[in-house]
Amino acid sequence: MGELKGRAVVKGSVKAPAMVSPQPFNLLASFSKALIFRKKKGLVGDKNHPFQGRDIKGKILIIPQTVGSTTGGLVLVEILRRGIGPAGIICECADSLMASGGILAEVWCGIRMPIIDGIPMSELEKIPDNAIVEITEDGTVSW
Repeated sequence: MGELKGRAVVKGSVKAPAMVSPQPFNLLASFSKALIFRKKKGLVGDKNHPFQGRDIKGKILIIPQTVGSTTGGLVLVEILRRGIGPAGIICECADSLMASGGILAEVWCGIRMPIIDGIPMSELEKIPDNAIVEITEDGTVSW
């Protein structure tokens, strides 16, 4: 059991299983096929990521940051709108595209998915994969 404190980029409270990877996450590469073909699951399609083939629906992603296309924020909005997105994201650095996706999902769709950043990956890697993680409104992460 542990506890970390980060910055709440998008505030919210959630408790869900963790998916942990030290590799940056590409939203477009991971979900372009799921969006085009209207898949009912959030299976990661990025062949270059350890999450490949895993379902992110309802999970808390623990990653260093997102990378890839400038469409990443809108991909995040759309997977959340379709109900196949993560329950939350905890990262070392929330880039502007990921942050905008989380903020726009709340503003446009009324879907709040907490995004917490400012925690070094060396600390985040202490969270076991599949551990039940809780995020609180103030940016506290516990497991």
